[in-house]
Amino acid sequence: MDTATFLLISTFILLIIKTGLATFVALRAWDHRPARWFVLLVVSIVLLNIFNVMQYQPDNERTAYIGVLGTRLVLAFLQIAMLLLLSALFVPQWWQGSRPIIWITLPYVVIFVVLGIDILATTGVFVQGVVATETGYQVISASQAGVILRRMFPLSWLMHLSILLVAFVRSRTARITIMLLAVTLVVAGAMHFLKSSLPIAGPLTAPVSTILLLIALAYAVMRTRLIVPIHIALDLALQAMDEAVIVVDQQGQVVYSNPRAMHMGLHDEEIVEMALAKTNGHTLDASSPPQAIDQDEPIVNSTLTLHNRRIALTTTPVTNNAGQRQGTLLMGRDITEIEHYTRQLEQERHGLAKVISQLQAEKRERDQLAAVVRQLSLPLIPVIQGVLILPLIGNFDEERAEDFITILLQGIKRERARLVLIDMTGIPGLDTASANGLQRGIQAASLLGARCILVGIRPEIAETLVALNVNLEGCSTAGSLAQALQRELR
Repeated sequence: MDTATFLLISTFILLIIKTGLATFVALRAWDHRPARWFVLLVVSIVLLNIFNVMQYQPDNERTAYIGVLGTRLVLAFLQIAMLLLLSALFVPQWWQGSRPIIWITLPYVVIFVVLGIDILATTGVFVQGVVATETGYQVISASQAGVILRRMFPLSWLMHLSILLVAFVRSRTARITIMLLAVTLVVAGAMHFLKSSLPIAGPLTAPVSTILLLIALAYAVMRTRLIVPIHIALDLALQAMDEAVIVVDQQGQVVYSNPRAMHMGLHDEEIVEMALAKTNGHTLDASSPPQAIDQDEPIVNSTLTLHNRRIALTTTPVTNNAGQRQGTLLMGRDITEIEHYTRQLEQERHGLAKVISQLQAEKRERDQLAAVVRQLSLPLIPVIQGVLILPLIGNFDEERAEDFITILLQGIKRERARLVLIDMTGIPGLDTASANGLQRGIQAASLLGARCILVGIRPEIAETLVALNVNLEGCSTAGSLAQALQRELR
């Protein structure tokens, strides 16, 4: 088997493995953003392998030309795909808010477009063609700009390396994945170093090393895919909230804002800065190291008027596992209607309190009037020393019977009376309760040493007393006050 046949068969097998890996990730986690960029990265690597095979066929200069220039163009696109994948895996905040990932990848995209136009249109601005050498074919740079562009190509990977280093320092969960990627990169570098000593399998060193890298990246994608349902649920919850939720980083830039915050207009960085100033929620200076934050730090509350709406603001620090502050969480709630209804309720409460005060005053007046009426309805009149007259006027119900007993006993004690004339001329009638109250009052008076005389009993009242079997033992009667007084005075 010659070298070309071995190279084609080996490349075909490796392409099947890479395609199968991309298909697996796509079927299991296509809704995950890193998975989509992973598939695009695999496509670019597959194209890179194809063009790499084409440039190792020296018998066909045209094929070698396409392979060499295609390799350079796909390498430029590979940088973009790798940058997007790493940022989606380890720096997801670049995809939120104002999406800084757009400006980060813009220089790469511009260089890719310009290089693609130069290669496809054969303008000769950067690339003039290829030339055969002892080890293969090399690109001929058309000008100094092409030489500079070729020498800057390794430096363009510094952004990818920076993402990995920052993620390794800040995120404990990403360290295992980053270490695995580092191991694959070391293996790939070693295989590339041994490429010259493997004349037959030399062209396969790059495809084989990329398989190891793709396996590590697939592991990272599927590992982060496990927490996507939680992120989706949290995102849905934040979108459904009536409160505005804004996350601000240490530099004061908005890295997340839910739809409610955009509806209120709180997503603008100037307004967020003003809101943080209202609540004294200052972010840390980027030049200063993160400081430890007390977990019991109180949440700061304030209010802000925005677009004729009253918004209640709440800020709290966002900390990492070590308790170091990473940013600020700002929450806002529209309280315009609440304040309006609160004012209405306060006015109604004042009005209700005034009405209650008036009713209480009227009740006190009625109670005083009722007390006067009770006193007037049961007047206790001293006649001579030790003799009292208690006329009963009006309806003598159960309540007035209790008042009768109280007034009778208090008067006997106060006046030291030995005789009480109870005038019943003004009573229209008696019932069982009032008759029992009359009987108890007379019996209680006798216990205090006073004798009672019932005066002015009408026939119907006498009939009621007999029918109710009221015991009036120890109590005499008289037809009128005059008869009672004459009898007692004799």
